[in-house]
Amino acid sequence: NNKPLPHYLEDTSTATGEDGRFMSFVGRYKFHLALENGLCPDYMTEKLWRPMHQGCVPIYRGSSSVADWLPNSHSVILIDEFHSLQDLAEFIKTLDQDDVKYSRYLEYKTPSKITNLRLLEG
Repeated sequence: NNKPLPHYLEDTSTATGEDGRFMSFVGRYKFHLALENGLCPDYMTEKLWRPMHQGCVPIYRGSSSVADWLPNSHSVILIDEFHSLQDLAEFIKTLDQDDVKYSRYLEYKTPSKITNLRLLEG
């Protein structure tokens, strides 16, 4: 905790809605740690979708079927795909330092870059 939260974020009910100030706060960051409260196959919440909506890259742990619902294979960093937290940290550092690689994780914002057939056919 190197800086106090803005007063309006101290109320945790703000974080569950679509409060514009909260969304702007989330959108300032390149990455967003998105950890679900439960590891259930079909349990995906705003913890995943909100950062994507705001243009952040989620670092996600939760649903085992999440890939079925993602726009493409490189829109989210899936924690479970790494052998160790060290490997994950190194990957994030590399991505943070390479704007071209990082921007690939935001390509889904261009409709032609959505490659998940399940979403395209639905």
